[in-house]
Amino acid sequence: MTTQLIAERLKAACGDRQFDGQLSGYARMTILEARANYPVSNLISFCQGFHIQFVITDWTTCESYDVDDIMDVHNIISMLMERYDVDEKLVYRKTEKHYTAPKDGKAPLSIETLLAVLNVMRCKLEFIQT
Repeated sequence: MTTQLIAERLKAACGDRQFDGQLSGYARMTILEARANYPVSNLISFCQGFHIQFVITDWTTCESYDVDDIMDVHNIISMLMERYDVDEKLVYRKTEKHYTAPKDGKAPLSIETLLAVLNVMRCKLEFIQT
């Protein structure tokens, strides 16, 4: 999955809905135009503002996990990494992206890193209208 594909899926899911959130117009356009390596927290806020459910799906088991905040993302990644015996070193060797688990309550994560981690574990992002 790429940021361009995410943008296409989000445009389809948004339709003509009005944004009801606090994310700046610039941040929304960055996501919709796949312009930069934006924070996953912005993607979560974007989905919440358009009333779209952000879901991580495991292709192997077809299990889906709803995401409501950035810690949900990290918890899902942690659970999947443990399930598939994947560590940060393997992610880096396969993708050249560094994944760092949350430390001291701080949990920054870029979309490119999330996509790299999910690719290694054969997972995908989905966006469901609510």
